[in-house]
Formats: sequence, C-alpha cells, structure tokens
Amino acid sequence: MKIGQLNAPASGIGCTLRFHRGGGKLLCEPEKTAAGMYRWSWTDTMLTDVELHMTFEKKVFAASIRLEIKGALTCAQIFVPAETGEKAVGIHRAETGNTFTGTVVIPVGTVSDTFILRLTPALTHLELPEPAVIGMVPDEPLLYPTPDTVQWGEGKLPLEMLDAAAAEEHPDCVFALSYYKERLAETVKLYTIPAAWMRTVPAPKPAAAGSAVVKICHAEDIVPDGYRLNVTDTGAVLEASNRLGLLYAIERMMEMTTADGAPCCVVEDKPYKEMRGFHFGLPPREEIPFLKNLLKTILIPYHYNQLIMEFAGGMRFLSHPEISEAWLEGNRKSRAGEIPTFPHGSMNSGGELLEQDEVRQFCDYARELGFELIPEVQSFGHVQYITYAHPDIAETDESVSERQMDTRNTDQPPSTYYHHSYCPQNPKSYAIIYDLIDEIVDVVRPPRFVHMGHDEIYQMGLCPKCRDVPHDQLYEMHVTALHSYLAKKGLRMMLWADMLQPTERYKSWPAIERLPRDIVLLDFIWYFHFDLDMEDHLLPYGYDVMMGNLYSSHYPRYESRAAKDRMIGGQVSTWCRMDEYTLAKKGKLYDLLYTGEMLWSPTYREDAREAYAHIPAGRIPTLRDRIRGLGDIAREYRMLDQPETAGRVPSALREACMIMERPPCLLSAPVTVHIHEQADALRFLHTTLREEKRIAWEPLTVVGTYTVQYSDGTEEVIPVEYDGNIRCWRDRFASPKPAQYYRHQGYVCTWTADPVLRAKTEDGEDVVVMGFEWKNPHPDKRIETVVCRETETSAAGLVLCGVDMVTYVKK
Repeated sequence: MKIGQLNAPASGIGCTLRFHRGGGKLLCEPEKTAAGMYRWSWTDTMLTDVELHMTFEKKVFAASIRLEIKGALTCAQIFVPAETGEKAVGIHRAETGNTFTGTVVIPVGTVSDTFILRLTPALTHLELPEPAVIGMVPDEPLLYPTPDTVQWGEGKLPLEMLDAAAAEEHPDCVFALSYYKERLAETVKLYTIPAAWMRTVPAPKPAAAGSAVVKICHAEDIVPDGYRLNVTDTGAVLEASNRLGLLYAIERMMEMTTADGAPCCVVEDKPYKEMRGFHFGLPPREEIPFLKNLLKTILIPYHYNQLIMEFAGGMRFLSHPEISEAWLEGNRKSRAGEIPTFPHGSMNSGGELLEQDEVRQFCDYARELGFELIPEVQSFGHVQYITYAHPDIAETDESVSERQMDTRNTDQPPSTYYHHSYCPQNPKSYAIIYDLIDEIVDVVRPPRFVHMGHDEIYQMGLCPKCRDVPHDQLYEMHVTALHSYLAKKGLRMMLWADMLQPTERYKSWPAIERLPRDIVLLDFIWYFHFDLDMEDHLLPYGYDVMMGNLYSSHYPRYESRAAKDRMIGGQVSTWCRMDEYTLAKKGKLYDLLYTGEMLWSPTYREDAREAYAHIPAGRIPTLRDRIRGLGDIAREYRMLDQPETAGRVPSALREACMIMERPPCLLSAPVTVHIHEQADALRFLHTTLREEKRIAWEPLTVVGTYTVQYSDGTEEVIPVEYDGNIRCWRDRFASPKPAQYYRHQGYVCTWTADPVLRAKTEDGEDVVVMGFEWKNPHPDKRIETVVCRETETSAAGLVLCGVDMVTYVKK
C-alpha cells in the first residue's frame, strides 16, 4: 500500500480495537456517540488511564499516531508488546500542571502488529474518534515519490536479463536508452559483492540481436512527465510522451530492482503538480560537475522538471563589460572585508564570473535531460549587480538609513551601502535590462518563461522623478514594459508575488488588478504569515500561482492549499552557494527529497511526516556516494578500541548506546583513540547532551574537533559542527528546526551524517546517535592517533560513542 492510514478501510488491513483500563486487565468500554466518537465521562475514568489496544492482522510500520481529542489529557503514551511485558515507543506530555487537547500527532517509528495507546485524562469528559495509525506495510515494495497506481504481479524479471534493452526510433527514446544503460550499470554495482570478498552475483549478459527484453517506447496518450511501466518475468516496457517521463520510468525501475531482479508489476504514474522547480544561483566553475550530478542523482529520481537559475552578475555580459568588472571588484572587496557583503554574490558563481559558453554548455546538458530551463533576471529590485556599476540610474534617497530587523519573522534587507533598486522612469534602466535579457535568453534558450524577479523592492519612489508617483503605478509601469518585451520573444513572465500582497510593508499591491493575467506569480511570503493562506490574495484575480521558496519543513496546510484551482506547483530555493557542503548545511538536499513527494503525489499527507522521513534516511548514504563519485565502492567497518567511559551521561542514552555495544564517552577531557594503520576513512559515532546555538546565515558552531595525527608528523583537524554532522541525542532525525526564524534552514544534520542508532527511552522518547564518515585525504599515510576534544567555547556536551576504521572495496 501507499503511505497512509493503516487502520482505515481503504488500506485493506484488518485492525481490531479494544478498550481497557490502564494495565490491560479490565475492560473500559466507551459510549459510542451518534457522530461515531468514543466517549468516557469523567466519572468513568476518575484520573485513571484508558487504554486503546489496536491489533492488526499483520505487522505494520507505524510512523505516527494522530489523536483528535475532545476533553483534556495530561499524557498520551504508546506501547508495543515486548518479551518482558511492554515497550514504550512514543509519548506526548503536557507541561507540568497543564493539559492538552485537540489534534496531537505522536511519532512512533516502530514495526509491530499491536499498538497500545494509554491516555491519562484530567477530570473531564473524554471524547475522540478512532486514532489514526499512519505508516506503511514493511514487507511491501515502497516506491517514492509515491506513484499514482501500482499493481503487483508474481515473480521477477531476472537481473541478468535487464541489459537486453532497445528503444524506438524517437529522439527521446534513443536518449533514454543510453540513460537506462548508465543507470543499470550503477544499479548492478549495488548488488555486486566486491571481488575482494570472493563472491559475485551474475553480471548482466548482452542481448542477442533482436532479442530485446526491455523496450523503451514513445506514447502520445500519456500526460507530460507521466509514464507507464509494465514488468513481467519475460520483459519490460517503459512508455512516456516526453523525455523526462521516460527517465522517471527508468528511475522507478531502478528503484524496484534488487539482486533478484525487477518485480513484476504495472505502474501508471503522472504528476500532481505541473511545475516542480529547483531555484538556485549560477554555480561556481568548480562546482558545475557537482550540479550535474545533483540533476541525475536527486532531481530526476525525485521527479523535478524545472530549473530556475538566478544570474545576477554571475555570467559575463558582453554588452556591458562594466557590469561584469564591477561585479568582480565588488565581490573581491567584500571578501576582503573592505565593503559590506555583496548582495547575492556568493550564491551566483561564487562571486566570480562564468563565461557564456560555460553557462550555455550546462544549459545544453540540462536540456538534454529534459529539464525546462527558466532564467531569473533580477530587475527593479535586487539589482545591486547593475547599480554598483551604474549608480546614475539608482533609486536613491540620502535620508534612507540602515535598519536592523527582527529576523525571526522578516528578512534582513541588504546593506544600504548598495543601491537596491534602479529608477523605473529612467530610459537607461530599460536599455540596460533589455540588453541583459537579450544575452541571458540567447544563452539559456528558455522555452516558455523568464523569471523577472521584482521582489523586495525596498527602495521605490525615492528619486525626484518617482517620489510623487504612487508605488503601484511605478510597479505596473515597469512590469508591463518588461512583459511586452518578453512577449515579443514569445516568452511569458514569472514574478515573485510579495509586492502584490496587501501587507503594510509595500504600497504597490493595487497593481495586481491591472497586470497581464498570463504572468505566473510565486508566493514566498507565506513564511511570514503562518496563520494565513497568502495565495488567496492572488488567485481571485486569475493568476497561476506557484508556492515560492516551498520549504517542506515549515509550509503550513499544504494539502488544502495545493488543492486550490490555479495552484500549479512549487519550487525549492537554495539562496546560497552551490556546493554540497553549503546545501547540506542549510538542509536543501534533504528538502529536495521530501518536497519531491509533495509536488508529485496527490496522496501526500502532512500527518505522515515521520513515515516520509523514514524513507530518505535509508537512501541518503547511496545518494551521497553517487554525488561524490563513490558509487562503485563498498565498505568494510572495523570497530576500534572504545575510548574509556568518562563523565556522566543520562542513563537513557547509556542504555540505548549499549544496543550497539558502544558505551558513550563524554569528552569532558581530551580522549586519544589509537589506530596505527592506514585507513580510507573513519566513522565517528557521536552526539551531544544539549542543544547548541544555530544562527541563521552564519557558519555552524564548532562543538569539538577530531585531530588525526599521521606517522609523518602531519595532521588533519576535523571540525565537529552542530546541526551539520552532529545533533543532540534527543532530536529525531529530520525533525524540522522549529519557528519561522529557521524557515530557510529547516532541516539540519540530514545529509553529512546518518542516524546509526534510533532507539527509545523507557518512556518512549527518541534517542539518536549520528555516524559521520570522514574521507581520509591521505589514505597512503598511516594514522597513528585521533585526539578527540570538545571546544572550550561550547557547552553542548560532546559525546563520542565509538570510532570505526573504514576500508573502501572496489566493486
């Protein structure tokens, strides 16, 4: 089945529900109301526990249990049967002296056929429907993003037959065939035991002429990006109407394939949302290979179809070399600390310049894969890349002063050292922006859209030409001029929508009534208004709307909002330098994995977060290897001598770590781990006792260091970074960082380290220990020791649970 409510009739899984007093000895039957609710009066319970025993006909993975409570509880706890009685696997407590009511979702993350929900009511009537057990069936193949329909058959198409593939004589099919062969080779390596281990599985045999087993076909009856996949024990057919649809089908087949082959099935799939975008700035030159790997490793398998690329000054402009030279100068001075941070500098080409041919080659690469390319040309606002070279067109007013904003619920404007906007009534402004549009469109060759920015225009109506003109007229004037310019090129416009929202901050919103309705609006200020559906200010005017900066960690009420008419999709934004470390630090890689499900599948449900989080956790190590070019290696782990246990750690953490036979060591003083061998990598199993500060947009806090000392006297220092490669032992893997303040970095410690231990305390609270693999840059040198210490400036309480020596074995 798909991820969903396991005890709903649609799941097809039988489930019985019984009611008991606490301890399970005595029955405690409720009254059944006309609305189908279970009800106990306060005299039925009198502060004693009520238990709901839910027994399934087979084992299920319960990710979470959702309660809809009328009344008041002080505690809700979940147990499963264990050898010695029962084991707590989830808990929700009220604060001391208080109670809770309403909707409560309790994380569980446990496989069992029986779940016992123990409720502790206050002296009130208690009323609730049958609790919803959200999860999946562990013995069924799990496909993610969730396909539209799947029918499973009997048997498998053997692995050794999958290499016999052919394609129709259609350009998309021919390209897909080469993609299929590349992905198959990678997949086979996953199930090939390294020769060093003296065993291998059979390698795929080449197909004889005319004996294709796997066929890749073009089918016009399938919606764009949709696909059909039919696998039998004698062959497979992959069909789609466009290139990306074929690649999605290939990725789905690779996802299902194991050492035994591909299971027999029929998959029919199509996208929930038409537009599934990834927004980023131009990559630094040295990171172009990483970005290409990202497209094939994450964006295609997780069914994205649009690349929205911000340029700013990151590409050399031949028509305005002065802009490019000023961009280089401004970013150089900024890095040297001579001037404030250059706006959008590091996120576009790392503050350097890409040549047009480099950008063109990347665009050709992405286009060949089937992605729709959408360049973003920042205009009107966020144009410091222009005004730094042309201050004469800047919208300026000497009375504007620097203001430090409360960034918990708003974004900090860039430094007023730079001119944020240009004058929309200066002909030179248009001459320049038109030239830049021409060059960018020539390089990118977008098929439908150009994103023209227009967000956060902090400086408007300031100069003598504009100060007496209403803001909405200035905004309308500029948008319609650029819209007409793009229309002559056969292109439509995209815009950020904040300036058209009726908020106190801007005065331009009345223009929404007078703009062309074929403009696509991207709403991103949803994260300043968690209590409002901000798209409702845009949709009534007939615009198509995308969820801009769609951060799955924080976006509220997604299911109801995405279902609205003219809500055509969303996009994940980075707003940072394009490289693996920075994207991981800000949680963007995990966000792509999670949001892919939201945009692709209409069955996504917000209360199943714990189920969805369970899936990427198991896939990230393989994805990380592929992105890093390590897909053809396996690992041998050898546990090194444990550091001596030192310092006091909570008994719950100590008991959980003993599951791994790794007693935790609090680094209240430096600890030396002796190795005296060569190693390809080291894996550190660690956690912290307490949270450490995370300041948005700033470097991560270093809570400790692991100093690797080599036999030749050299050393490498490994920083232990909180929310990067380590997190507090009480934090569930991939649980979002709370509060609006962390909207741009909602996921932490989700890529660089893996949850090697996920356990429960005796009360049912989570225990997590992360494993961080450090690739040795000098594998030919002998490592003598590793000195592990907590930094003096951290009070997190660094706990080391063990160190493994890692050997890479070529497959």
